Amino acid sequence: MRIVFSLFFIPLMVFISSNAFSQNHYIVEGIVADQNNKPLAFSTVNLISLPDSVVVASQPSDEQGRFSLSVSNEGNYSVVATYLGYSKGITAPFVLDKDHAIIRLPAIGLTLKQATNLKEVNIVKQKEYIERRNDRIILNIENNILAAGNSAMDILETAPNVSVDRDGNISLRGKKGVVIMINNKPTYLSVSDISNLLRNTPGASIQTIELIANPSSKFDAAGSAGIINIRMKKRDDYGTNWNLSAMAGYGTYYKSSIDLGFNHRGGSFNLYGNYGNSNNKRFNDNDVDRVNYLNQDITLFDQTSNAIRKIGSHNFSVGADYFINPRNVIGVLVSGSFTDASQTMLSKTLIGSAPKRIDSVLSTRNPEKSGFDNMTYNLNYKTVLDTLGQELSFDVDYNRFVSYKRSSYDNFYHLPDGSQLKNPEYLRNSAPIRINIYSAKFDYTVAVKKFKLELGGKTSWVETDNNFQFDSLSTDVWTPTNRSNHFVYHENVNAGYINVKREFQKWSLQFGVRAEQTNSKGDLKDTKQVVKRSYLDFFPTFYATHKFSPDHEMGFSYGRRIDRPSYEDLNPFLFYVDPYTFSRGNPFLNPQYTNSFDLSYTLKNTYSFAFGYSFTDDVMSSVNINDSIAKTVIVTNANIAKQRSYTASANAPVKFTSWWKSNNNLNVFRNEFSSPDIFGVAFSSGQWSYMFNSNQSFNILKDLRAEINFSYQSPVVLGTLKVTNAQHGIDIGVNKSFANNKANLKLSVRDVFNTREQTIVNLLPGMDFQLHQKGETRIGRLTFTYKFGNNKVKQARQRNTGSESESQRIKGAN
Repeated sequence: MRIVFSLFFIPLMVFISSNAFSQNHYIVEGIVADQNNKPLAFSTVNLISLPDSVVVASQPSDEQGRFSLSVSNEGNYSVVATYLGYSKGITAPFVLDKDHAIIRLPAIGLTLKQATNLKEVNIVKQKEYIERRNDRIILNIENNILAAGNSAMDILETAPNVSVDRDGNISLRGKKGVVIMINNKPTYLSVSDISNLLRNTPGASIQTIELIANPSSKFDAAGSAGIINIRMKKRDDYGTNWNLSAMAGYGTYYKSSIDLGFNHRGGSFNLYGNYGNSNNKRFNDNDVDRVNYLNQDITLFDQTSNAIRKIGSHNFSVGADYFINPRNVIGVLVSGSFTDASQTMLSKTLIGSAPKRIDSVLSTRNPEKSGFDNMTYNLNYKTVLDTLGQELSFDVDYNRFVSYKRSSYDNFYHLPDGSQLKNPEYLRNSAPIRINIYSAKFDYTVAVKKFKLELGGKTSWVETDNNFQFDSLSTDVWTPTNRSNHFVYHENVNAGYINVKREFQKWSLQFGVRAEQTNSKGDLKDTKQVVKRSYLDFFPTFYATHKFSPDHEMGFSYGRRIDRPSYEDLNPFLFYVDPYTFSRGNPFLNPQYTNSFDLSYTLKNTYSFAFGYSFTDDVMSSVNINDSIAKTVIVTNANIAKQRSYTASANAPVKFTSWWKSNNNLNVFRNEFSSPDIFGVAFSSGQWSYMFNSNQSFNILKDLRAEINFSYQSPVVLGTLKVTNAQHGIDIGVNKSFANNKANLKLSVRDVFNTREQTIVNLLPGMDFQLHQKGETRIGRLTFTYKFGNNKVKQARQRNTGSESESQRIKGAN
């Protein structure tokens, strides 16, 4: 309780006493109007110092066109007012000092530009698909041809520095441990569930994707490899606007999606929403070869399987912002995702005691039905306390996640000639999950002399309940087995952070530290096994940037982060895969900690290079436990090793001609793992690997564009596993605009040559295991989008919530 008090009330006391840092404030008041003396609401008003013309305070005018700016230093000033479609308004110079502490200016008149067509303002220039900033890479999805019709997962699979494995685990710069956020909010899902969510999130509803390798202390400390933040579309144009997108696609099976978004902005109220529906059918083929050793005897398993999965999903979001005045806004947001899926997997396992010798055959039919309902509720408030940059924001969130999975396993045992070896075996399981997440946070920003201070606090509570039932059929009666169990997990994380920023001359410095106190309790009800933990950690961050000249800039960053075990990794259930393969969680799994260092260089504000090093202790890694007598393998997780990672990356945008642009990204990395003892044997692994991504954009005609994207990843080592083949593919797309750019028709083909597949081997001694996987990757899609509604002069309010850079680690489980 003392820690919670410290994290939340001490920062509030700092806020209350912040006036102690303040100097004398000088006030400038006025009104912005047009040539007819009609107030111009939400104009941009800047207070500039003279003679250097530096903006020292900024504020939008209110609904009556009024503004009030404050500054702490005496001097000569002027006010500049702007409004889209109008000429700029500049006041005569004036003085602020102790004798002129409050200045009331005459109305600033703006004149309508003669060349401006107020009926519609078309934005011609589009953002580049890939933008690089000091701390992140931003993918502008909205105007990208290849993103049209694709899902969020499809886009990530070809994004620079990103890779996705067969289980849906996402890696950034060759490292696992990525936190996925949507609109700066956590997803709260397990690997499999977030994979399903991303595969059913249409690209048409995404604005940008941010890849943040080394986040600041303002972010939660979870995610040793960094954060991927998916920002969904949200328009705040004045009037009422609609956006419709529909996609039809085909690979081996059909795909379709539809997405409808709306926005209504009038004066002080903004209402927005989105609805999406998608249907997808896809296949996944697996070939597994495994050898079991027992003294001098060996048993070979050669398994082939084919899974066909159908997924239907609905997702929506509805939000409202109420602008109390230009400095205060309160908002609510409700979003939901609902997914139902069915899958049938057929597999055949050839079992023999020597190569090319078959002693028996196992045939399995595994039908499955699954789905989840995920609802999130958010209440937020932000206030701008003055024009010097003092802001305070609050967020309260509630998330409810309910999922189900019902599987059947029909096992048939035969001799090579097809005759029955033993009686068939019929099994089934049910794994419902209920998760409730509550969180509250605040963020405060203030300018203290030449420093910018950020501080905040957060607390979250997680309750998850998993009641696993496993039955077998005997004499036409389903009977519970000893594998059934009930697992309940509680977690409470209390956090506080402080960031200090300072810019002077050619330097920019930032230092921060985040404290997180964690309390958790895992309770296996049937066996009365309880695991409790309580620990406090500190996570410092440091950033430094130096601009040597307009063409040369260097930066350095350091951060410490944590990966806590997901719920599915802690759950000690013995999950059934087939009669010879199982998976099980580890309730004694500990968090892993990572320290990361990055050095960057930017040339001519265009070409960027980065070098990184990180080391991780108590690495959580997947391991296979062989039972040579039963000839089974159990897949689990354990803290088994140390990891060292080295990275070097380069990004080079090139403009060949006025109609051909290219963006190229190369990432070279090496992951080294070492452990003195894995099942009694010392283990080490490591390999240099690289990823290359090249995006080509062609403006063929004014209303016709084309894109080609090529991605390549070399073989890579991932702890005790190795991907032995290179993974590569080419995507192409064309876009035709018409109806005055309100309508677009996009045709894209993903993985044109059907080359994306992977082969994985186990590197542990005595674990002879190989998996080859091929999914449905070559898919053609035709997408139509149309924008309609009130598209008059746009005066969008750029709303930056206090949680602009915020993430949360909480995962679910199956």
